[in-house]
Amino acid sequence: MRIAGIVLAGGEPPDGDDKSALPFHDGSLLERAVATLASFASPIVVVRAADRRDARFPRTSAKRSTRGPTRPLEGLRAGLAALGDSADCAFVVAVDLPFLSAAFAQRVVALLGDHDAHDAAVPRTVDGVHPLAACYRVRVLPVIDRLLARIASRCTSCSRASTAASSTRRTCRMSARS
Repeated sequence: MRIAGIVLAGGEPPDGDDKSALPFHDGSLLERAVATLASFASPIVVVRAADRRDARFPRTSAKRSTRGPTRPLEGLRAGLAALGDSADCAFVVAVDLPFLSAAFAQRVVALLGDHDAHDAAVPRTVDGVHPLAACYRVRVLPVIDRLLARIASRCTSCSRASTAASSTRRTCRMSARS
């Protein structure tokens, strides 16, 4: 099985700081994540927002939405798309998990296995599931595309409904004053 690595290095943090550049031991969080994945996976794709560039690492840019909850899914989509046919699966890690060990990641990959019975191996603990320290088959890309499209259509219709509701409220207020 050809195993790649994807580091979700973030986009536009609310405070403006680039979390991936934060120091960790002798390097940065990003360097730590790349080194961990490189010990068992190749190629490594670093997914960052288009305006965040780092020449030291391969990069692809994810289209970033204004809705926070879809950002990791968009990053996963961008990473898997960048891999194309170069891998069968990818271990995905968020850049802010510096204590992730290569042994743990390799165990998750092994749980996915060479057989095609499963599309992902996602660790679960008492705290919940951990999709940003998991292994995904590249073939899940069309499923992610459909999910993102469905989320986008819901957001668009919610936005329209919200706009219509606020217009109605304004109209109601205006008519109440007259």
